[in-house]
Amino acid sequence: YIHMRSSITLTVLFALLSRAISRSLDEMAFFTQLHEGAECKSGDDNLGDQPNLQACADACAQRKGCRFFIFGNGFKTGRCFFEKTLTGECTEGWETDNYDFYRLEGSLGCTDARAPNFDQTAQYDDGSCHGLSGCACTESSCVEHGPCPKCMSCSPPGTNEKFRSELDELAAPRVPKDAIVLDGDLRDWEGIPFHTDVPFATLDGSLVVFESSSDANGGAYFGPSDFSISFALAWREDELLVAADVRDDVFTIAPTCYGNGLQLAFEVGGPQAEQPGVPQAVRSSNTDISSLTLINMGLVPVRYEVLNIYPPSCTIGLGEVPPPSSERLSNECCLHYERLGGGGSAWSKKSALAVVRNEPARRTIYEAAISLDDIVGAGTAQAKARQAWQEGLVFGFSLVVNDGDEKAVQQGWGGYYPHAIVLGWNGGAKEPHKAGSVRLASAAPPAQSHSGGDGSGGSIGGNSGGGGSGGGGSGGGRGGGGG
Repeated sequence: YIHMRSSITLTVLFALLSRAISRSLDEMAFFTQLHEGAECKSGDDNLGDQPNLQACADACAQRKGCRFFIFGNGFKTGRCFFEKTLTGECTEGWETDNYDFYRLEGSLGCTDARAPNFDQTAQYDDGSCHGLSGCACTESSCVEHGPCPKCMSCSPPGTNEKFRSELDELAAPRVPKDAIVLDGDLRDWEGIPFHTDVPFATLDGSLVVFESSSDANGGAYFGPSDFSISFALAWREDELLVAADVRDDVFTIAPTCYGNGLQLAFEVGGPQAEQPGVPQAVRSSNTDISSLTLINMGLVPVRYEVLNIYPPSCTIGLGEVPPPSSERLSNECCLHYERLGGGGSAWSKKSALAVVRNEPARRTIYEAAISLDDIVGAGTAQAKARQAWQEGLVFGFSLVVNDGDEKAVQQGWGGYYPHAIVLGWNGGAKEPHKAGSVRLASAAPPAQSHSGGDGSGGSIGGNSGGGGSGGGGSGGGRGGGGG
């Protein structure tokens, strides 16, 4: 009896111990060291002093969006920070310090509610990506027609054909009709997230935040103080609102809107799509299925032949028709309706724009309200597009800001999925399969930033907290030794 009781007791204890071990393993965060003796120059959040490396990893796993972290060594042992870079390559650059840089494994991806690209409709992560979050779908329609638009996929080596950023789907919060005024002062964007220097893949698959033109006009890039982009999106009843705060040390006006300005692309259904002309996020390489509407904007020279003389600001109001592209009038914005996607019959030209250049601050503000009627054009698709224009709609989107320093040409660029617009002429149709996407979301969440920018949402007249690029919190905020 005693022997049997002891056996039962040992069995129960073993079961309890196994359950405890299993639970501990389930709750334990797994991680990989990627860099030694350095921290990323991205923004960061302090996860508090931790007793050991595993505890630091566990703290990261409990923080929404935490994918990378650093843990101190030497006299900084125990210090733990959430690094807000988007990839393990740390495109912001490395800073030598008493920290080691780690990637959290198996915890983030589009099926994880803490991930920035969480998608409740995705079935599973395929585990094939690290710098990206690989998410695969099992629905038969995905197998038949390619990857689901909302799901991540890895880009094959040497190309950006299937590149998907962790910010593949941006949420544009809804705002009241009169909440945002187009005047170049971005203080009324408070509470709406700005996205700073989002990495993108070049033609060879390299991850960068700025790309120089490969032709003879290509310019050099010297970091965020040379060129940096913070942008935000919102929506209201019949418009998509776009704000961009661009730090540009040398600003030269080009004779075309796009040369040193802002370019936008919107995906609508092509002639063979389920709903031709209606905003969608299929992102097919077949332009009969996915079609792009292209709109460019910027300042124009006071006189066409003197490109470096320009007005400090300009506006084109709602319903105003911009001058033809062959004209360059004083104190006018350039709002160029380049290409109407989806078979729309004519431009409505209802969009509005304000551009402000603050030369002492080396910053340019773009603030635009793109009319839904200009995204889809006049025609039978307008009524269907208006029905679709509501919370939950997702459509392909790309943003490019061009840079030209010593030449008034497109010497380089940055932005959000810029390769939907640049380098892929494709007969003027560009490349919709290389676009990102935007989701029309509910009311604006609390103020936040995706890259540690500290105040890129302010006006350029001294009301913002500072540059959005370069990251806040990297350096002195972590203690001695430059961090």
